[in-house]
Amino acid sequence: MVVAIIVVTLAFGFTWIIREEHKSIQDLQLSLRGIKLIGFKFTPGRLLPSGMTLEMALDAHNPNDLDVAIYDLEYGVFINDIFVGNGSLSEKEKITIPQNQTREITISYTANLTVLPAVAITTIQNIIDKEESYWEIIGIVYVDTPLGKDTYPFSWTYSPLDS
Repeated sequence: MVVAIIVVTLAFGFTWIIREEHKSIQDLQLSLRGIKLIGFKFTPGRLLPSGMTLEMALDAHNPNDLDVAIYDLEYGVFINDIFVGNGSLSEKEKITIPQNQTREITISYTANLTVLPAVAITTIQNIIDKEESYWEIIGIVYVDTPLGKDTYPFSWTYSPLDS
């Protein structure tokens, strides 16, 4: 009976330590390195392209004391609060980012070019109103650590006037 109590106590203690360690995992820090045009999508009967595929290179920094593997990433892209497309991780396998290191990852993005008139109108309106236009990428990164799987939301904004 005493052995059973010790085993149960150790199991609960070990589970509690793992949960506390898992809570202490910090968010990955993502920053844009560059964008490359891959191609256009055409809709039958339309002269102009309806979509455009881009690859974005990101620097993913892991500020943790343990390795983190990204196994998926989903996001939406907004220009001046108008949804212009979405994307996902381009890699087919997990991308491991060693502890306290930065690694470049590539994500693909498919832009919906049919919303460009609305984006152009809001951009022009922002210029007239002396406000800045901006891009926003909002998404979720799915990670795997030695302590288990987790998700982290992320948001990145860019304004041409800030650069």
